[in-house]
Amino acid sequence: NGDSDSDEDINVNSLFVIDKNPNDVSISKEKKDVFKKCDFSSQLQPAIDTSGYFKCKSSLESIKLLNEMTVNENCKELENKSAMSNGIERSNFYMESRREMKKRKKLEKEKTKGSEWFNLPATEMTEERKRDLMLLQMRNVWDPKRFYKKNDSSELPKYFQVATVVDAAADFYSDRVVRKDRKNTLVDELLADAEFKKWSKKKYVEALKNNPYYLRKARKEKKRSERSKAEKAAESHKSDKGARKHAKKLKKRK
Repeated sequence: NGDSDSDEDINVNSLFVIDKNPNDVSISKEKKDVFKKCDFSSQLQPAIDTSGYFKCKSSLESIKLLNEMTVNENCKELENKSAMSNGIERSNFYMESRREMKKRKKLEKEKTKGSEWFNLPATEMTEERKRDLMLLQMRNVWDPKRFYKKNDSSELPKYFQVATVVDAAADFYSDRVVRKDRKNTLVDELLADAEFKKWSKKKYVEALKNNPYYLRKARKEKKRSERSKAEKAAESHKSDKGARKHAKKLKKRK
């Protein structure tokens, strides 16, 4: 009987009872942490002080900080450009006399040619521009078959502008200058032109002929050549005379 009672107790304890109304019983379930705890780069402990590197904890704070920095920089630039600087009330009152005002207006007026010339500026004169302007004044030499009007003055102009020629898209294959043939200045273009070289060489020789120094030199060379020819002719004549005398002597002996 004792053994049967112990078996019954084991069977009773091993049974699972399912209740129809489980709301009365609350069973607590342990939650597992799927994400393990980890330290981000801002939470590490390096050997240096990183307080100045990680100021903002969120993106909104970083945007606000960036806006503040840009506004401060813009304010500094405006303060530097503005005439109303700090301490302007302590500075002396600026007063321009009529003479100084006329002088200032005159200097401003000299910077351009005027409204009638569409405010043509006084461009800075360089060596390359100076050579180009001198070539423009001597444009009659470029093409002898073309007529150019005479210049108003022999001096170089003070007011001028340098333009850039832009080729049309329609003339891409017919009337376009290749990039390797393009030059920076007029002097380079003229030196690259073979016909202009030939014609300028011809004119240079003509100018040398009209130069009195070279004329004198040519006369001297002409006289020297004439003297040398006369000396050679006299020597040949003497040799001919000697040959004739020698021939006569041979005939007499015979």
